[in-house]
Amino acid sequence: MLPSQFNTGSVNALGNPVYAQAYSTEPEYWTRPGDMTAPTESPPEWLRDVPLALRVAAGLCATVGILSVVGALAVSVPLVTDARRTWLPLAVNLTAALLMCLAAVFVWKRRKLGVYLIVVAWTLPNLVNLAYGRSLRGPSLLMVLALITLATNWHELH
Repeated sequence: MLPSQFNTGSVNALGNPVYAQAYSTEPEYWTRPGDMTAPTESPPEWLRDVPLALRVAAGLCATVGILSVVGALAVSVPLVTDARRTWLPLAVNLTAALLMCLAAVFVWKRRKLGVYLIVVAWTLPNLVNLAYGRSLRGPSLLMVLALITLATNWHELH
């Protein structure tokens, strides 16, 4: 539809009359690509849906998982002499570390299974410690912080 022009009654710096245009539909310059009036992009939906507390908890879980993988490999691989006594703790610690990484994914997807995976990741190495006659170890500080964050935001998980 063509715009209708009307005189505003004022003049510009050159003395020419100033006309305004009234549109009955959206003007084409509003939708042209690269125009300043084009809407800005918003963050992707998958990022907007995850609350900040769950993002922090997922980051903590991923950090614990990655540091645990590095720690398990750094400590256990040089000690590989006896096949059974060294490979079992290495396998269990790597499994627990990968469970923490998996927990980070489930927490990001807002699933309660992520919390249970954190508990299993802490329990699994302790069961091996008990089998070898050692004492129980407490969870790492980052694991505790992730659990506290998830416990306070339990209502956000499905």
